[in-house]
Amino acid sequence: MKTTNKMPFSNGTDFMIWQSNNCAQCPQYENTSTKRNKAKCKYAFDIDLAQGTEELPIETINYFGYDKNYNLANCPRLHCGRISDYNDYQKKLKEIEKNKKNELPFN
Repeated sequence: MKTTNKMPFSNGTDFMIWQSNNCAQCPQYENTSTKRNKAKCKYAFDIDLAQGTEELPIETINYFGYDKNYNLANCPRLHCGRISDYNDYQKKLKEIEKNKKNELPFN
């Protein structure tokens, strides 16, 4: 896999801010995998690993892209909503299903 040594974050603080606004809020995030193909999110795995190796796969950079300030853009994955949003979404789905059962059919 092609990698680049261009880091998307200027320092550790930038990384921590991005991480807390993206991966740390995602219900799919985990940082215990030791192999990319076993990680729940290969992009999060790449970013975590890049903090130590200073190499990020070009595929990952292209996936996220950059915002107008040339910082790594926020995660575009649909399931990467904030955990609170995800939990609210799950509750809303249950509520909709419950209401569907109680609805009378239209005549």
